[in-house]
Amino acid sequence: MPFLTSEYEEKEEKEEEKEEKEEKEEKGGERRRRRRREGSRRRRRRRRRRRRRRRRREKKKKKKKKKKKKKKKKKKKKKKKKKRKKKKKKKKKKKKKKKKKKKKEEEEEEEEEEEEEEEEEEEEEEEEEEEEEEEEEEEEEEEEEEEGRRRRRRRRRRRKKKKKKKKKKKKKKRRRRRKKKKKKKKRRRRRRRRRRRRRRKKKKKKKRRREEEEEEEEEEEEEEEEEEEEEEEEEEEEEEEEEEEEEEEEEEEEEEEEEEEEEEEEEEEERRRRRRRRREEN
Repeated sequence: MPFLTSEYEEKEEKEEEKEEKEEKEEKGGERRRRRRREGSRRRRRRRRRRRRRRRRREKKKKKKKKKKKKKKKKKKKKKKKKKRKKKKKKKKKKKKKKKKKKKKEEEEEEEEEEEEEEEEEEEEEEEEEEEEEEEEEEEEEEEEEEEGRRRRRRRRRRRKKKKKKKKKKKKKKRRRRRKKKKKKKKRRRRRRRRRRRRRRKKKKKKKRRREEEEEEEEEEEEEEEEEEEEEEEEEEEEEEEEEEEEEEEEEEEEEEEEEEEEEEEEEEEERRRRRRRRREEN
């Protein structure tokens, strides 16, 4: 049982806690001595615990085996019951079949007797019918003359009916033809309308495309003109820049020339000074 296992576990936990407390209390050499003394006790306790655990496991296994055996027994009993029921059903079916056979045989015998009686009655009826037929033949001979007249009338009526039927058929055919023609006309009209609509749509699309293309072309031309104008302006600016550069170059050249002239003048002055010094020294 599960509650028993929980009790055993609680006891073991308590014992382990006691051991831990004892180990904590022991210190130094006393601990070693007690270990030597109580070593055998602990080993015994451990052995006992192991034995208890083994026994519990074995008990659990035995219980499981018992349960399995019980289940198997129950299944076997159920199978046996089913077999018995099947056998009983088969027996009942056999009995029913036998009863049905007996009933059928009795009914067949009764039917045979009834058939014999019916045959006798039929023979009597046939004799009566033969007598009636003889009387009817005499009456038919008299009626044949009248039937000749009736046949003629029937033929006339049939001919008239046939003519009427033919007329009706012709009318139906005409109506069908007219209906077919009308349907054809309607279809043609619809097709024509659809074609016209499609053509109109196509024309409109073409017009729109042309107009759009023309607008696009005009826009492109305008853009090209603007680009050309911009290019011309850029060229003019470049020319102006070139002219400015040329002017700057000319100015630089002039400045260089002036510098050269100044340098020449300075050189001439130095020469003059040197000459003066030489003269004075001389």
